[in-house]
Parts: sequence; structure tokens; C-alpha cells
Amino acid sequence: MAVDYSTLAHLKLTVFANNGPAVHIYEKLGFKRASTFSEHDQEVYKMILNMPEK
Repeated sequence: MAVDYSTLAHLKLTVFANNGPAVHIYEKLGFKRASTFSEHDQEVYKMILNMPEK
């Protein structure tokens, strides 16, 4: 008998804002931009994907 113990609620990632192809793919997969900050003088997006509840 298999038992599911996963408690993953969401995934988070960071991506440089000027990396258009990566941002596009992440958004196509369902990630949303949560916030923006600067790192090494470049704009960075924090992105989040909320996992569906079982």
C-alpha cells in the first residue's frame, strides 16, 4: 500500500529579469512574480508556483 507523505505547498525560484526566455518558460509553467529586488546591479524576480491541494 502506497502512502503519500508530500507536504509541498509551493515552489520558489529566482531569475534575472533580463533573462526573458527563462521568465517566459517559468510563467508558462504557472509561476507568478512574487517580488523584485536588485542583485549585482541587476533586477531579479522572485517567482512562486503554488501547488494544487490534494
